[in-house]
Amino acid sequence: MSDYFDIFVALDGPVLDGRVGAAGVLRLRFQSGSNQHKPVDIKVRFFDGAAGGHALQLSPSGMLGFLGGFTRCPVIFSTETLDPVLRMNFNQGHRKLRTSYESQTHAVWLNDKKFITVVGKNFYLVNLQDNNWIDMGEHGAGLPHAIKFSPSKQFLFYGAMDHDFRGPAKRVGIFDLETGQARIIFLDDTAWHFGVHPMEDIFYPVTECYEPGAGIGKASYDYTNF
Repeated sequence: MSDYFDIFVALDGPVLDGRVGAAGVLRLRFQSGSNQHKPVDIKVRFFDGAAGGHALQLSPSGMLGFLGGFTRCPVIFSTETLDPVLRMNFNQGHRKLRTSYESQTHAVWLNDKKFITVVGKNFYLVNLQDNNWIDMGEHGAGLPHAIKFSPSKQFLFYGAMDHDFRGPAKRVGIFDLETGQARIIFLDDTAWHFGVHPMEDIFYPVTECYEPGAGIGKASYDYTNF
């Protein structure tokens, strides 16, 4: 057993709107088996040239992290040193963005070399060794947000963000990795995030009422309508 365990937190900038500002990682290291609640080591790393930090996912070995954000430039980093291992650029010069915050906020790892994320209207399998992208099919959710495996690993579950001009998403998606087909489930309100059952292929969206407005920082959230 390891002598310690780590908690990682994605960091954004010092403003309320998490879609703008910096992108970094906070690591809190704790002693295993200790009754002390104070971390034995605290490490922070912000990445030059990256912005809008939002969420991070660890590879199966725990050695690598994917820091997603709202600028289409996620960072692959070492969980031990927090140094960047690879900087990625998902900006598509030939394709007009549908909204400014269309980006790779989340990903799911298959192993330490491959992960799945969203690029435009499709899911892509990305190989870090040769930077090869494999188109897996359309997600059908507009602007997908959180992505997680089902317990069986046959499906991807994902939430969706509202669009500044097209309105609330009010949907979640299920992507079958065996058939490459997506199923969209419509909801009364938007769900960016969700929980997953630990054993069964079931997920639980958390909805919120969101009034999209034109431009980042001009949208009003109504937290009384959760």
